[in-house]
Amino acid sequence: MIQSIRIQNFILIDSLYLEFEQGFSAFTGETGAGKSIVMDAISLLCGERTNSSLVRKGAQKALIEAEFTVNTLQENMLEEAGLDSDCLIVTREFDVTGKSTCRINHRPVTLSMLKDLVGAVVDIHSQHDTQYLLNPKYHLSLLDEYASLKNQLQEMKTAYKNYRECLKEYNEVKDTTYSLAQMDILKYQMEEIENAGLKEGEEEELEQNIREMSSYERMYERLQACTALLNEDNGALPSLFDAIGQLDCISDIEFIAKKKEELSTHYYDLLDLYETMNDYLHSMSMDEEQLNRWNERLFFLHKLRRKYNMSVSELLQHAQNCREELTKYEQRDEILERLERKLKDAREKAEAVARKLHDTRQKASEELKEKIQKELRDLQLPNAVFETDLMQGELKSSGYDEVSFLISMNPGESPKPLHKVASGGELSRLMLGLKTIFTGLQGIELVIFDEIDSGVSGSVAVSIGQKMAEISETAQVFAVTHLASVAAWASNHYQVSKQQDATTTTTSICHLDETKRIEEMALIASGKVTESSLSAAKELYDSVKRK
Repeated sequence: MIQSIRIQNFILIDSLYLEFEQGFSAFTGETGAGKSIVMDAISLLCGERTNSSLVRKGAQKALIEAEFTVNTLQENMLEEAGLDSDCLIVTREFDVTGKSTCRINHRPVTLSMLKDLVGAVVDIHSQHDTQYLLNPKYHLSLLDEYASLKNQLQEMKTAYKNYRECLKEYNEVKDTTYSLAQMDILKYQMEEIENAGLKEGEEEELEQNIREMSSYERMYERLQACTALLNEDNGALPSLFDAIGQLDCISDIEFIAKKKEELSTHYYDLLDLYETMNDYLHSMSMDEEQLNRWNERLFFLHKLRRKYNMSVSELLQHAQNCREELTKYEQRDEILERLERKLKDAREKAEAVARKLHDTRQKASEELKEKIQKELRDLQLPNAVFETDLMQGELKSSGYDEVSFLISMNPGESPKPLHKVASGGELSRLMLGLKTIFTGLQGIELVIFDEIDSGVSGSVAVSIGQKMAEISETAQVFAVTHLASVAAWASNHYQVSKQQDATTTTTSICHLDETKRIEEMALIASGKVTESSLSAAKELYDSVKRK
């Protein structure tokens, strides 16, 4: 949800700061006062393009900044981008030259990231825009979300992936053509590499052995000198042994006894080290023949690697690939038969999952139809008939179903796709009914209705307000309205007003308390505030609060 917004030099707003709460917020005011400005500002925070005409006249740049609550998905996205994930502060700034910047938590980001972070959880609906609910390509996912088919869809995806992999494997063998010359080359390369007796890490081991053998004389001389210094007549070991002996006659003193023990420990550690080095020294030998064999082997490996332009591990893999290709050639018919059986089995399993998924969708579509019919009746569309057209197409990762939502608004008419039937006020009410069901499922956290109640009144308006209140139980709702019977359902009411002088026009917005709300409802209902209009507004307000 959006917690607060700050707007500066945007259209008719000079400077504005508003804080919002969860629930349903209504925005009312006179025609031309700028009721939709806040909604336009939020749409820019969702990634809509800016233009210089939106900068307030006389100003050089405009700023819009809002703070949103952070959901789990957004938290993960912020962390992946290296941004602070404890908050979500979104900023758009643009000037009269057309230059625009986007920032999240005060760090520059792309417009695309802004859309991903904010646009995905905000749904802005006006009377004439095209919503995702009208687009048939989203209808299958909407039905699946309604039916909570996450596990079944994953099963379908896995089964279809397995089928596609089997199909690819089968086609690769079936479509591969072989010639005797190609087979001879493969056989030659395989045998050459296998006969080479390659081993992982052999090159490194040979190079290390050659380095050590090549530096034999220098190593022997230095190691011999080192062991001599440790154990010759005046070496470290005899000297340390004599030093320990000097402490024998005074070892009855506790401090001396401890130090003698420490010296003894060091002596035996050094003696072990000496013996290890001395053993290694006497084990050293210079074998010219072995050195030559190592050099010859290393030369052979380098030559083989240059020939194929491959590392040792790649050569081993190439030999394995050659063997597999030869096997495919020699046993092509048997392999194809086996792959065909495997493919058929994978296809049957995927189709079985798809049929199961279809049956679940069929049942869910009937339940969805009943729920939407109820919503439409509540919105004073008693003749509307909603249908879910579940058609069978090609098998794919979502099954073989194709879904389209159909509607008939008048008796006797056959249901047709949503965008081809409803229009104007009917479309707005239809969309409102659908959103009552789908908003929570879509992960939408803020729904904005911009004057979708145009052209309605009476009980229809009351139904619209009630539906908006229902949606606000799972998502924050903003509604720009000119109807008191809609505004009465709001948990928060904001009044939009315009101030003018000889040179400037400014829009301001204020949050209304209960008394001011009733006055505003009386004004928008009758055009003036009188005792009778106040009484009617109070009665409307109280009747809604009792429900």
